[in-house]
Amino acid sequence: MMEPMTPLPTTTQEGSAPPGGYGSAAYLASLGHIGTPLALPGSGGFLLRRGIPSTSSWDAAGPYPLFTCTNWPALADDFAHLNEELVSVAAVIDPLAGASREQLQSAFPDLLIPFKRHYVVDLTDDFVATRSTHHKREVRRALKQVSVQRAENPADFEGEWCALYEGLIQGMGASGALADFTSEGLARQLSLAGMTYFRAMRGDECVGACLFLQHGSRTHYHLSASNADGRKVQASYALLDAAILHAAEIGCELACLGGAASLMDDEQGGLARFKKGWSTDSVVAHLGGRVLDRERYQSLTGQRSETRFFPAYRAPQSAPRESS
Repeated sequence: MMEPMTPLPTTTQEGSAPPGGYGSAAYLASLGHIGTPLALPGSGGFLLRRGIPSTSSWDAAGPYPLFTCTNWPALADDFAHLNEELVSVAAVIDPLAGASREQLQSAFPDLLIPFKRHYVVDLTDDFVATRSTHHKREVRRALKQVSVQRAENPADFEGEWCALYEGLIQGMGASGALADFTSEGLARQLSLAGMTYFRAMRGDECVGACLFLQHGSRTHYHLSASNADGRKVQASYALLDAAILHAAEIGCELACLGGAASLMDDEQGGLARFKKGWSTDSVVAHLGGRVLDRERYQSLTGQRSETRFFPAYRAPQSAPRESS
């Protein structure tokens, strides 16, 4: 059962600096596998314009993994003035970005529901002491097998990172997923301002790596991948330990580890347990949806109008077809 909506932050800063991290134009340029960047001039955010399969229609989505902007009060007006060719907008909202519930309800009147629990580490406290006993033990074990290096220039390791990540995607059978970045997109991300690359070395071989993306006082656990040897020695524990410690050393106040597969996997899923073991707290990210063209939305949705998936016409069934 979906839990009640978690209270959202109530502060917002108008006229703040251009967005960085997941809100930057440079990051959006790395998401070509999802769609084409679409700027929102009033709010300072970005969407991705994408074609709806088997139709001549288009919709828009927030960037993977989170949507953010610098002027939340202007977001609803931005959406109201989007090009008429778009059918809908959907986005997973950064739960720490400072939007009030009222601002989000105005921007996303058709859907605003809890979506995923995101785990965070308060780096201003004794976060190592609060780690789970299991994670402390696994870090010690992993560091007996690998050493962790922080790359001075992440772009120097483009080939290494692409090979590790593409091996992960192939092993998961995740082709076509939002995180199925192209090689070009992965390379672009290595050059982003605030991107840090950590390598787990076993002798002269890199058996795993992870990326953290810093913006302001926060750093986000972006991506990680290990080969078979890295998974065998649990290199991910050594990598996360090094990345979180580094973030604290350079003055970050919060490490955002992202979420599990879904809100319902909070306790059961392996990914949730992995992230929870590092965390000092958690927040709930919300999914927002807005229908821009109701006639076309209904035409595309057909018999799937009762699904909780948004937009309904993208529910994992047969591809939608527009009515003539």
